[in-house]
Amino acid sequence: MHLPVTSDEAVALLSECINTKTVNPPGDEARLTEVLARYFQAEGISTESQSLAPGRANLCVRLPGTGGRPALILSGHTDTVGTGEVPWEYDPWSATVVGERLYGRGASDMKSGLAAMVLALVGLKRAGVALRGDLVLAASAGEEVNLLGARAFVDSGALAGAGAVIVGEPTGGRVAIAHKGAMWLAITTLGRTAHGSMPDQGINAILRMQQVIERVRTMRLPRVPHPLLGASTLSINTIRGGAAVNVVPDRCRVDVDIRTVPGTDHEGVVTAIRSACGDLDFDVALDVLMSAPAVETDAALPAVQTAIAVASRLRGRPETAGAVPYFTEASIYQSGLRVPAIIYGPGEAELAHQPNEWVSIPAYLDAVRFYAEYARAYLA
Repeated sequence: MHLPVTSDEAVALLSECINTKTVNPPGDEARLTEVLARYFQAEGISTESQSLAPGRANLCVRLPGTGGRPALILSGHTDTVGTGEVPWEYDPWSATVVGERLYGRGASDMKSGLAAMVLALVGLKRAGVALRGDLVLAASAGEEVNLLGARAFVDSGALAGAGAVIVGEPTGGRVAIAHKGAMWLAITTLGRTAHGSMPDQGINAILRMQQVIERVRTMRLPRVPHPLLGASTLSINTIRGGAAVNVVPDRCRVDVDIRTVPGTDHEGVVTAIRSACGDLDFDVALDVLMSAPAVETDAALPAVQTAIAVASRLRGRPETAGAVPYFTEASIYQSGLRVPAIIYGPGEAELAHQPNEWVSIPAYLDAVRFYAEYARAYLA
């Protein structure tokens, strides 16, 4: 299928998306949703903005079908992480083209996937392709921190009636149908402060936490390994405690990153951690900071088989469905909308959150074609 979208237009749109700074926190995603809304409106396509907080918004765009098929959702997030402390070779906020690569923060994760979805929808509109079901772009805020935008889309009912969702996170142009879930926990121990010269007069919260860490680190996570994702993992990644070198600390907190395979009960994991610390002679506070379930879509479903067929045609060789190591908004959409979820994007996962992030321009253009051809096939 020929789309009336040029490579120059595609590079210009992605460049504008990258040049629009949307680092989360704080987000400022409304800056980019306004850019995209103007682009769609110039094509005669109406948009709907969903305000989440000052400067933060979702954007929903619908290309109406003629009826008879459930909608297809194209999902992309508008926020990025920061640029880090390591100097970049290219300005992260001025999209730079070098050969066949376009550099900038969000180039891989995932403004290239988002821009490709925008162009696919616009290209189908320009080509006058008749779709039986609606094609919906869900551009969401807040993915990098707490999946704020995706949760708002589901809670508002804006995406009700969908039949499938494609998430444009970086997969290197491969079809993925599974990823681990994520649960972030904060564990806190309390003590009693005292002068550093008289530690016996206080209770050291860090030493208490030492016992907790040993219990948590050695506990067994439930669920057998998954054929595509392996086993669940637990990693203790931050620790904070103490006010000064000469003061016994009365508070210590660690943050725990748990990645779960499909079928794992997150509440059961929390219960297991509480149980592992249950016989300690002090209280242990545990708070769930974020919880997103694992994703697994049956490879035999028509939605997946269509994706594999389209990807195989584009790559010129047989493709299969795999998995990605990170979590995505598919966690929210699959559990909240009860639909098959597919992850496919032009970026490379290894470049996400890295300095000198880039995307291959040919891969980006292929993604435009993939989304358009998938939409035509799925909604035919």
